[in-house]
Amino acid sequence: MTRWLLGRLALLPVLLLAVSAGVFALGELVPGDPVDFMIGEHATAERKSELRAAYHLDDPLPTRFVRFYRELLTGDLASLHTRRPVIEVLGERLPHTARLAGAALLVSALIAIPLGTLAARKRGTWIDDGSMVVALVGISLPSFWLGPLLIIVFAIGLGWLPVSGADAPGAIVLPAVTLGLGMASILTRITRTSVLETLGTDFVRTARSKGLKETQVVARHALRAASIPIVTVLGLQLGALLTGTVITEEIFAWPGIGREIVQAVRSRDLPVMQGAVLLLATIWLLVNTATDIAYAFLDPRVRLR
Repeated sequence: MTRWLLGRLALLPVLLLAVSAGVFALGELVPGDPVDFMIGEHATAERKSELRAAYHLDDPLPTRFVRFYRELLTGDLASLHTRRPVIEVLGERLPHTARLAGAALLVSALIAIPLGTLAARKRGTWIDDGSMVVALVGISLPSFWLGPLLIIVFAIGLGWLPVSGADAPGAIVLPAVTLGLGMASILTRITRTSVLETLGTDFVRTARSKGLKETQVVARHALRAASIPIVTVLGLQLGALLTGTVITEEIFAWPGIGREIVQAVRSRDLPVMQGAVLLLATIWLLVNTATDIAYAFLDPRVRLR
């Protein structure tokens, strides 16, 4: 396992190098001139040329590519508009995104694991059918529709929760539910399928023959044996939540990395956009690695090589 872990960690810089090259290329393909957003479209051509030269925007592409990597490695990558270091800007935003992703993952797990387990125990009954209908409906509701609907009902209509922002008490509830419900739909189906497979195994029948209650059999034996697919989906969901909160953060004006990316794209602040995408890609890779490591601890039959 140690050799596998070292090999996986050694692969991370290579993957990040490839991702960073792709991010730089995409930044060059973004339409619009950053200078126009900095001083306006009606500024003189001379003033625009001076600003491009000051920020090295008119340098040849290979020169900009080398400078991008140098600034990235030294931490000198800075916003075109505020000149603040990108690492500082993202450091302020990351805790908000992490808090939202963690809350959404908690919502997903609290709904999906009990519901999926109950559906597996009540296979073929109305409870099983109902849970699958709920899962199908949940996965069919896009966040850009569900978010405004929750705002209309619970914030504007009932006045129970704040409309947007992150400072008011309870402000995290609506965005977390918006993200968590869609993830819970997928996790419910995975949990049901995985628990169904383990309920018919020999060790579960042995546990029943010892006189254990059904709840103990499911909780202590069946659910633990079924945990690998569940943990896999949870790990992928956490990565997806951290990297896919753009729409939800924009809807609820949540001050996270997703909203920062949207604002950077709008203003053509390429360093901030590139740095944010690289940060999210790094988190995604680390989460996937941690998920793989968790397999060996959850199931002794798994050995990572």
